[in-house]
Amino acid sequence: MAKDLDELLDEVETKFCRLDPLRLDLGERPKGDGGGGSHSGDRNGAQEKETLRACDRLRCVACDFRIVSYNDYMWDKSCDYLFFRNNMPEFHKLKTKLIEKKGARAYACQCSWRTVEELTDLQTDHQLRWVCGKH
Repeated sequence: MAKDLDELLDEVETKFCRLDPLRLDLGERPKGDGGGGSHSGDRNGAQEKETLRACDRLRCVACDFRIVSYNDYMWDKSCDYLFFRNNMPEFHKLKTKLIEKKGARAYACQCSWRTVEELTDLQTDHQLRWVCGKH
């Protein structure tokens, strides 16, 4: 039954769900696919690093945007609210403020942004209003 359900969901997604606009511009993507990571992932979209997992379907409840992430990049210190407000979710505009940094991951929505270098618990950062978008 689970196999049939997975096949049905795949069919519905391919026929009725529009493509992620960030994935359309694959030539403009940074190394590591930019959509969530280069670590191995499972069928549910959670990514694995050793035994710990990082959600790749984060959503901001403040601006209702999907969180984008870029492996091996960090945000420039000059980033501000208006930059993300005006440029999300277009990678070709966002890349002007991305700096290559091995081992880092840049996350952003339309109202908040973070550079992370290790697995981080979202509940410890009370300024962020990011939640798992469900798998």
